[in-house]
Amino acid sequence: MVARWGEGKPVIGFLGELDALPGLGQEAVPCRAPLDGPGHGCGHNLMGAGTAAAACALKAAMEEEGLSGTVVYIGCPAEETLQGKVYLARDGYFDGMDLALVWHPGAADMNFGEMEMNAMTSILYKFYGTTAHGAHPWEGRSALDAAELTSVGSQYLREHMTDKCRIHHVYHAAGEQPNIVPDFASIYFYIRSQDDYNEELVRRMNLIAQGAATMTETRLEMEMKTSCHGYFCNHTLAKYTYEAALKIPPLTYEKEDFDFARELYRSVTGKDCPDPENVIPTAPKKPDGVVQYCFGSTDVGEASYVLPTIQMYDCGQVRDMPSHHWSITAGSGTAIGQKAMLYAGKFWRRQVTTP
Repeated sequence: MVARWGEGKPVIGFLGELDALPGLGQEAVPCRAPLDGPGHGCGHNLMGAGTAAAACALKAAMEEEGLSGTVVYIGCPAEETLQGKVYLARDGYFDGMDLALVWHPGAADMNFGEMEMNAMTSILYKFYGTTAHGAHPWEGRSALDAAELTSVGSQYLREHMTDKCRIHHVYHAAGEQPNIVPDFASIYFYIRSQDDYNEELVRRMNLIAQGAATMTETRLEMEMKTSCHGYFCNHTLAKYTYEAALKIPPLTYEKEDFDFARELYRSVTGKDCPDPENVIPTAPKKPDGVVQYCFGSTDVGEASYVLPTIQMYDCGQVRDMPSHHWSITAGSGTAIGQKAMLYAGKFWRRQVTTP
């Protein structure tokens, strides 16, 4: 989805995300109360609406002040699998933009994008073998054996990759019955590293999968799901965004918001928050020009390699809550997330319209 208003330069882009995570459906209450289906365990419901609010506010301000320029809002899907913005960049959706603005809620004080994040390649390794009954297993060639050997091989690779690398995997298919040799199995890998090392790490992971297929006399197919750049830090945009945040009223919460946050903290950690008056982060953290390294990944990285981009992180969640967790879904459905969403819209509007 793309919405556009105005004409001429500058062309200001707002990247709104709407995504969810499987199994994290949750009522907006401070204890585990699951709902069927996915949930916003990363706050994407706030991201999509917050950037839309910013785009609308900027349009109104430009009309009021007689400013020229173009406002573009892009609804970006599939951030969790790092696919959406990769395809949007490939298909030219970011072409002609002078600036892209993004906000991601979080459980800490506001960080204005001074971070580096990992590039990531995701690959589904699919193995095809020969089925056989468990009474005569020598007649089969187990695809599951190949998948398991790939998993084992990835463990040995860990000693020989750089400290900033991360490899994760899950099985997508592993057979149906224990007494039948599986003729199909698949294992899904996320392969993360700094940009300049990702190709090498993927090459070595592919060799492991190929070796597993050779050992088991199975056939391997490799399906690359996505390959995404790491996030590229823009210190200049960090400075201006922080200054914009200082020009608007601070983010504040009511007593009932703090009560909810403290109860949620107890539900998740089993103890009281050590700083109960600061259980909801709101403070802007002044950029210091030092890049923090984050081992995670985001497809915003793809946009950051195409045009000047900033993703402001944090606020809108209860402090120290784990990411991709039901507690994030719970907080994102309350005023804790909603007030931060509107706040993000205000400071993006202020940044763009203030010289």
